[in-house]
Amino acid sequence: MRSKGKEHEEFSDQQWINDLAFLCDITEHMSALNLQLQGKDQHIGILWQRVSAFRSKLQLLKTQLSEGSCPHLKTLEGRVNAGIHVDLSQYAEILSGLLQEFQRRFQQFDETEILIKIFCDPFNMDPQNAPVNLQLELVELSCDVRSKQHYNNHELTDFYRNYLPKDTYPEIYNHALRMVSLFGSTYLCEQFFSKMKYTKNKYRTVMTDAHLMQQLRLATSATKPDINHIVKNSQYQVSH
Repeated sequence: MRSKGKEHEEFSDQQWINDLAFLCDITEHMSALNLQLQGKDQHIGILWQRVSAFRSKLQLLKTQLSEGSCPHLKTLEGRVNAGIHVDLSQYAEILSGLLQEFQRRFQQFDETEILIKIFCDPFNMDPQNAPVNLQLELVELSCDVRSKQHYNNHELTDFYRNYLPKDTYPEIYNHALRMVSLFGSTYLCEQFFSKMKYTKNKYRTVMTDAHLMQQLRLATSATKPDINHIVKNSQYQVSH
């Protein structure tokens, strides 16, 4: 930039560079969380665990900054190790504000935390802390050795779908249905509109709404069509 005659005072301001280093580090941590919250098959239990873990990480970073260290903020730590004066306490205050913002934005997680815990780990849940309609079934489930083996050997949603006796534990099963039906993120909606953007373009102007809906349904579905079975009794045209 100097060779092109573009001088910027910020790059000679050590405090400004310290702030930039902190911003790079905290943005890297938040970007990692953002990636963890994306993707299919992310039920509310997984999202709650990852958000809770990130809040604990922020609390750890805040405590370390208050004590004068930043081992998990590599760019900022590099400035400190280079002998540059860095007031770490000011960044601890910024993390306090970030923690408060997470508290505000994810307050619904806190309000339903006990329900999410029952869904994620019903065998280790204290029935006294559960809603009344689930208490007796949780007691019975905690003594159900066979169901616990299935719980330990299968994915959570697979356990509720295929291995939890619905007739024996109807309240727990219905509770699991409610938890699974919660939309933890807008990932599927974003994926749907992204596919629509590339499916309906200027080169496919004759596509009807019905055809578009069919293509989008196939594009966002987890079910794989059996092409061999579909075309088995169909007449199709081969190349001449």
